[in-house]
Amino acid sequence: SVSPVYADASQLYRVFQNIIMNSRQAMEDKGNIKIKIQNYINDGELKDLKKGNYVCLTITDSGPGIPKEYIDKIFDPFFTMKKEGKGLGLSIVKNVIEKSGGKIEVESISEIGTTFRIYIPASDKI
Repeated sequence: SVSPVYADASQLYRVFQNIIMNSRQAMEDKGNIKIKIQNYINDGELKDLKKGNYVCLTITDSGPGIPKEYIDKIFDPFFTMKKEGKGLGLSIVKNVIEKSGGKIEVESISEIGTTFRIYIPASDKI
């Protein structure tokens, strides 16, 4: 079973909605989105994340991928690759995750897809 997390449900909903909506739009409603959730123990493997217990949510799409030249910019405020986008979605996502004590990572391969990994601290208070 997956550990509980103590976080603002509406903020987490916004995080997941944003990432999944971006994936869907990038795939133009053609392709697959896979979501995986599991417990994760950081014993120091992830250097910029405190050691401890986390829940890791992985969202993978089969879209066109994010170009390498943009991958380091996608969490910057006002950066967008969309004609109609404002560039705030992923910036807000990163902020929410980091304020919860977690971390977000992204990997992308052209014409294969993109994977977001979200680590949220597990809670023993629930």
